[in-house]
Parts: sequence; structure tokens; C-alpha cells
Amino acid sequence: SLVFPAWLTRPIKVLQRAATRLSAGDLSARVGLQRQDELGALAQSFDRMAQIIQYNTNDLEAQYASASAARAAAEAARCEIAEQLATIEQQRAMISEMSVPILPLNDQTLVMPLVGALDSTRITQVQTRALHSIEKSAAHYLILDITGVPVVDTQVAAGLMQVVQAARILGCEVMLVGIRPEVAQAVVGLGIDLGRITTRSTLQDGVSSLLRRIYRQEMA
Repeated sequence: SLVFPAWLTRPIKVLQRAATRLSAGDLSARVGLQRQDELGALAQSFDRMAQIIQYNTNDLEAQYASASAARAAAEAARCEIAEQLATIEQQRAMISEMSVPILPLNDQTLVMPLVGALDSTRITQVQTRALHSIEKSAAHYLILDITGVPVVDTQVAAGLMQVVQAARILGCEVMLVGIRPEVAQAVVGLGIDLGRITTRSTLQDGVSSLLRRIYRQEMA
């Protein structure tokens, strides 16, 4: 059998061990042979290849870590934004309820005092809150107090009439109070027909009138 000299077999074994370590995931594996022959050139080529593999792998791992951190930061930001939006929505709902409050006068009557200008958005809020509260409480009467509404135009009157009509369908009668002289003149001037709506000039008059009516009904 052939016997190869140690100067030939030893570097081959070193190269083999380095290749085994590299294939097993040890990217620091190097041959490290300093020879001026073909085996030395092969060892140097292996070491350069291993160095390139290690550099590229480290670079990919760094990019992956950076991307993972960016994804985690984006997810955290998304969750924070979602929480902020939820908080804003809760605050908006609270402000909406405060802008169109409904107060129970007794187990049959609700009072809705309106303050400030009524644009289309607030009119919709008034309608929604009024009908929801009537349905929830099964109230028989709703007093709409417009003392604090500076202007009653066609849009406002139409919106209030829709509340009246929808409330009637739910079995609730609406009384409109707080009609100041200038508001009454504006309503007449616009040709708005309040129809069968019960009206009173002040909230106190409306409440007193309604309580007397309820009392008479209970005594009948």
C-alpha cells in the first residue's frame, strides 16, 4: 500500500477538520496554513471563503435583527396609536353625550336641555340620543328645552320635527319649551308649522304643566 508522507497528510487533515467545523456552523473555522505550495494556496482560498461566509452571515443576521426590531417598534407604535384612537373615541363619545344631555325628571319623563348652535351633526346627535333614551327608559314624555339655542332656522326646526315624529312612533309625546319671543317670530316668519307639538315659553312652565297633567291622569 502507498504511504503518504506526513508533510502531505497533515495539512490535508487540518483542512478537513476546518471544513467539518465550517459545515457544522462554526464560522470562525480557519485552516491557517502558511505554506508556499499548492496546499498552502488551497488553505488560503478556504480561509478567504470562510471569512466571506462569516461576513455575509453576520451581515444577514444584523439585517434580520434590525428588521425584527423595526417590526417590533412598528407593532408597538400601532398598538399605541390604536389605544390613543380608542381613548379619543371614548372622549368624543363623552363630549357628544355632554353636548346633548338627557335628564330623567321622573319614571315617565325625560328632559333634554339644548345649548348652543344646532348644526346638522348636532341635530343628528340630538335625534339619536333622544330616541335611544326613550327606547331605553320607556318614557312617555320628552321635554325639549331650546332656551339655549340661539337660532332656530328651517334646518333646526325640521330636525326637531323629526324627533317629535319618531318619538310618537315609540309612544312618547314631545313638549317643546324655551321658545323666546324672537324665536317665535323667526318660526312664524319661516312659515314653520309646529303642528300638534305642545309648546311652553319656559322649562318651568313646561315641567309644571306636564306634572299637573300626569297627576290628573293618575287620579282619573
